Amino acid sequence: MINLLDHAGSIFLAVVTALIGAIGFLVRKIFTNEKQIAILQTQADHNESMLTEMRADIKNLIAKFRE
Repeated sequence: MINLLDHAGSIFLAVVTALIGAIGFLVRKIFTNEKQIAILQTQADHNESMLTEMRADIKNLIAKFRE
């Protein structure tokens, strides 16, 4: 039977490597999500400014038709 203590170093190294990999993966996902949120916020701001311009244009058109 294989003695686990003989392989303790290898097991420890595997666990540490797995933990480092998991932390790296989570950090990557968090930064990716932050970038996506920033992109969505920029798009939302752009859409809001476009909506404001459209409202002003519609008000101008209504004012022209009332003249």
